[in-house]
Amino acid sequence: MIKTNDVVQQIIRRTGLQGVVVTAVEQLKTKQGVGVSRVFVDGYSRQSIIVKHMDWQRLLHQPTDEIPIQLQYESCHYQFLQHIRTDFYNAPQLLCAAPGVLIIEDLGEDDYVFAVEAQAHKMLLNSFVQLHAASYGKKRQYQQLKVRSGLPKDNTGKLAISDRSLHFKVGSDWLLKHLSAPSEQITKELNEIQQVINQPDMFEAFLHHDFVSRRQSVVKDKIFYLLDFEQCEYGHCLQEMAIVYFGKIEYNLKKGLYFRKCSHFIAGSPQYYRQQYSQARQLTITDEQWQRHFGGVMLYHALSVLGNLLLMPDFIRRSGLNIKPQYAFDKDVADVVKLVGQLLSQNNDYPQLVDFLLSFPVGKAA
Repeated sequence: MIKTNDVVQQIIRRTGLQGVVVTAVEQLKTKQGVGVSRVFVDGYSRQSIIVKHMDWQRLLHQPTDEIPIQLQYESCHYQFLQHIRTDFYNAPQLLCAAPGVLIIEDLGEDDYVFAVEAQAHKMLLNSFVQLHAASYGKKRQYQQLKVRSGLPKDNTGKLAISDRSLHFKVGSDWLLKHLSAPSEQITKELNEIQQVINQPDMFEAFLHHDFVSRRQSVVKDKIFYLLDFEQCEYGHCLQEMAIVYFGKIEYNLKKGLYFRKCSHFIAGSPQYYRQQYSQARQLTITDEQWQRHFGGVMLYHALSVLGNLLLMPDFIRRSGLNIKPQYAFDKDVADVVKLVGQLLSQNNDYPQLVDFLLSFPVGKAA
């Protein structure tokens, strides 16, 4: 426990959360200037709350224009989640938000043990479905909330090294470089993929956009709650599955490594999501629509994650971080190609691109 009770008490009182008496503060983690603490309290309906915050002492005196951008976004996102909470309750409830501090429900630890991993994966997909169905058609409200929060309509300053549009371009250029001869058909298929991402149509939704590990969730009373909403945005809802499958690039400063972090592929889960999303939205997704959108989004992320890896040396030079790849690029290419085969071997919308990836000479990936 850290002895900051009096400071935290002042900050919580400033947020307008009345009647709360702080008894102890447990620092859970700190990342990029944002701390996460479990605050134990008396005089409230809960025994503890989760507070995301700037440094406690700086928070008492620092101007609001120096609040870390990721905390500003997450505060905005939790406010939006409150707007759709009637239909999506698989997230901690927002208790209070003020400049530099975000107070949410403390869900505690998991109280559910999965018999098999596939069961956890289905519960995750159910949470995604509820989020996507509840947020469909509400993009304008989200953008208005961002403006009121002083945030840009686009995601300026938010995603750091996670600019997937740039990553897709780098990954696509890398792939085209390895063609023995120019291919109009592959170029056409790459353009079609970009169009799918830019025009999601019935698949447009508010995305968690960052789920790669069970540590970003808590299961209570058989409900799969999502955590960590700083990377949210509107986009193609199938990107959630693509991030789970193909992952994203993370780094561990203590070990000095960066790597592709992802979940495990579970056979049958794409069709399960399709069925549940269709029911939740009360719409029919034809096989043609599904093949085009699912295939396009999966290929987009396959090439994006490779593009991200290719850009990491430049990012390291600019940031000054002392990190190196955990695995050779060839291994990541082989893993991504294998996953493309598992997901898209029967897809007919991007035939030449899929065939080229499945026959790619992995040993010449650099």
